[in-house]
This record gives sequence, structure tokens and C-alpha cells, in this order.
Amino acid sequence: MLSSIVDNPEIQDLLKPPRSKSTTMTSPHQRRFNSQTRTTTTSPTSTISKIHSTNILAEMKDTLLRPSATVSQAGSIISENDIRRRLMTPSSSVEFLGRPAWFTERLRLVWDFYPTPEKFEPDVAIGRLSVIEQEAIIVEDLLLCMLGVEGKFIKTPSLTDKQAQRSFHIDRSLDPTLRDLARRMVPLCSNHSLIVRFIE
Repeated sequence: MLSSIVDNPEIQDLLKPPRSKSTTMTSPHQRRFNSQTRTTTTSPTSTISKIHSTNILAEMKDTLLRPSATVSQAGSIISENDIRRRLMTPSSSVEFLGRPAWFTERLRLVWDFYPTPEKFEPDVAIGRLSVIEQEAIIVEDLLLCMLGVEGKFIKTPSLTDKQAQRSFHIDRSLDPTLRDLARRMVPLCSNHSLIVRFIE
């Protein structure tokens, strides 16, 4: 805006302070000069230029006071009343301590046993496998549960309360020793789930 004012001589003339009329001029030459300036100021061309400059000033004022008028690419001019109204009026749509929308729209971003509509059933019952194979499978399931992902043979139901402890169901056909070991490990997975929900 300042550069456009500097480049425009008409605006510079409008911004200059008005000249004070001196009443001490008494010589005939000075009287003739005063009468000439009076006649030139009342000429039609000068009134047209005055009207034109007044219109320019009015347009500039409207442009500057318009909230959507851009000064540069970086920002825009907002009126003082608009700023005051925005500060004084509480926005009901803003929830300061609420969750962003992607918490409900993109559940798989958070590893906290997100609910799956379809429950994948294992192809083979784990009890039919050897103890070594059962151990490898149940260790993998425990590692998945510690990451917040449901395993094939260790399942967790959906929570009804956000602050509840998560419970786990271990396949009943699992070897009793391995089942007891898994039962002692799943509280760690429940604590992980509580921490993730607290961070959210």
C-alpha cells in the first residue's frame, strides 16, 4: 500500500497538509496573486479534480475497511469491530479439550485394539498342535497384544467404558502351562491399553 502511495502523485497531493491563508499580504502584486489563486480554485476543472480525488479517497477507504481486502498474499485487513466481535463472542463449535475428528474416522492410527467388525477365526485349533508350535504361536500373540493388536488366540472384547481395564480371553485348548504363562502376561497388555487411552 505504501509503495502504491509513493508511486501515485495524486495521492501524495491529497496527503499534503492544507496551506494556511496569510492575511498579511497587502501589496498589489500579492492581491493579484491571491485573486488568481481564488479564480483557479473555483474553476470547473479544479472542482472535477476535487470530486475525482474525493471519489478516490472514498474508494480507498472502502477497500481498506473491507474485511476481505488483501494487502498482500500473506494476510488480509480485518476491521477493528470484527476483531472485537470475534474475541467477545464465544464460539460454541470449538471444543478446546475435545478430540480431533480423525480419532473417530481413522481408528487404525491408534494401536489400542481397535474394534474389528469381523472376528477372524483360526484355521486350526491350537490344542491340536505340538507344545513347541503352541509356544511359538502364543509368544507371537502376546507380542501383538503388547503392541495393541489382537492376536489369533488371545482375544479382547470391546470396551463399554473408556477408563475400564481391558480383559483378555485366551483359547481354552491351549496347553495349561502356556495358558497360565499368557494369563500372567496379559495384564501388561491391559496397562499398555490404559496408557494409550490416557495419552489420547
